[in-house]
Amino acid sequence: MKVSPIEALFFDLDDTLLDYPLSEGRALDETLSLFSPPWSREEFLSVYHGNNLALWRGLERGEVDFDRLRTERFTKTLEELGSPGIDPLLFAALYEESLGRQVDTLPGAEMVVERLSRRYPMALITNGISSIQRSRLARSPWSRYFSQVVISEEVGVVKPDPAILKPALESLNLEPSRVLFIGDSVLSDMACAERAGMPFAWFTPRPTEEPPNARYLFRFGRLEELLSRL
Repeated sequence: MKVSPIEALFFDLDDTLLDYPLSEGRALDETLSLFSPPWSREEFLSVYHGNNLALWRGLERGEVDFDRLRTERFTKTLEELGSPGIDPLLFAALYEESLGRQVDTLPGAEMVVERLSRRYPMALITNGISSIQRSRLARSPWSRYFSQVVISEEVGVVKPDPAILKPALESLNLEPSRVLFIGDSVLSDMACAERAGMPFAWFTPRPTEEPPNARYLFRFGRLEELLSRL
């Protein structure tokens, strides 16, 4: 991919700037504490994570919508575990409210975002439920550094569909080749950037096997590395 001079940055949110597994775990623990289930936390998480991942993958393929995802992941989990008396719709609502209050920033995120904002206009591009993402961003220490926030539920487009980038690109009046997309996910972030003709910086804070034909400008393991790369 021919790379033009970078004039703006697009960041993914979860697992790039925010520690989603930590926030998710806290929200699930808080929600579970409101009930008296007959199974252990570990049993719940094992079943839930499988159902949640399958539904998110379906969302990315355009096979599942947000209304179905936000309820079915709990409906299926509670049915599989056997949970008489626990309303999955109530469980889902309590979980979303709790998750919206969880803001666990990854190491270096606030400092890196603040410094890069001095040099580049920046946007956030996130697959997520609007109420949850807006609540978390409002509580974050660095949301003010982003001129645009594009949330998949709000625009009706989900990464890896490159159409999700259109609002931010139009706002900045830039071609995709002049924007660097920074994210962690091969299936949503990297694929979205490739389809858009946008250079990609792949964040891999943990050892990660490189998929065949991976396309990225550079790979980095610590957010602070962006300051020397850009």
